[in-house]
Amino acid sequence: MLTNRSAPHARVTPVLTVADVRAAVAWYTEVLGFVEHVRIGEGHRSQLGLPDGPAAELVVAEVRPGRRTPERERSHQVMLKVADVARVVETAMARGAVLVDPPHDWEYGERQATIDDPFGHQWVLGQTLADVEPEEWGGQTVIPRTVARGYGRGMSIEDVGPRPQSFDLESETLENRTYRTVAWSGRYLQVTLMSIPVGGDIGLEQHPETDQFIRLDGGRGRAQMGPSKDELTFDQEVTDGWCVLVPAGSWHNITNVGDEPMQLYTVYAPQHHQPGKVHETKDVAEADTDDEPADWSVQPESAPDQHG
Repeated sequence: MLTNRSAPHARVTPVLTVADVRAAVAWYTEVLGFVEHVRIGEGHRSQLGLPDGPAAELVVAEVRPGRRTPERERSHQVMLKVADVARVVETAMARGAVLVDPPHDWEYGERQATIDDPFGHQWVLGQTLADVEPEEWGGQTVIPRTVARGYGRGMSIEDVGPRPQSFDLESETLENRTYRTVAWSGRYLQVTLMSIPVGGDIGLEQHPETDQFIRLDGGRGRAQMGPSKDELTFDQEVTDGWCVLVPAGSWHNITNVGDEPMQLYTVYAPQHHQPGKVHETKDVAEADTDDEPADWSVQPESAPDQHG
């Protein structure tokens, strides 16, 4: 689809009418983390977006004939995903917002709070705690969302096999919501992205002939390793920016001990999964019987993995 530098790139963009455009833009950028992309006159309208791309955009517009600020009994809300609901609520209230509903954890994996901003608009702030199937809490999947960057469900790049590739690894890791997605597969190593829900873990296992490099880009975990599944002598808390180095033959596991999904990537040497493989959940991965490395990859003498 053609994009235009003078117009929002998102396909659905809310327009919020306010009495003071410049004051509202300052509030939305400083409190909610938006950035201003295009300004049309000092007080006419502005196009805002999120710093990591066009997953959501916003137009802030002045009051004009046919356009007014909302009544108290409004008919709309704007939902915004944030990294820390409690922190944003605290900041917003310090800047004049009114708390409508305090932070609450829902059974569908979201922490949400509702505020009224100083310009008459209501925001539902959401923080994802886990990836939950709608059927688990009484919802119903109708048409599954596309696995794409815009929905925060997977990668915007594809595994091209043993060919040159380059992409923003940190952004892809943070946006990934699948248990495991294979990002790149070479003859001698492989890169996968993982998202581990609160309280979940990678899974206790041992790869007899595979070294691993693991790095956390989000969340907090407990890394354990040892010579046997009952003797995990290495025990270290890890967080954003930390790496975990797993020698071949070591039993290992990383458990999410934080309050948000743990976002990480791992480099296997040699290749360990089917190129391009996507596992939405850990259960799906464990049930998959068709997840072998490519026959063109270089593998050592076969030695089966061990699982705890």
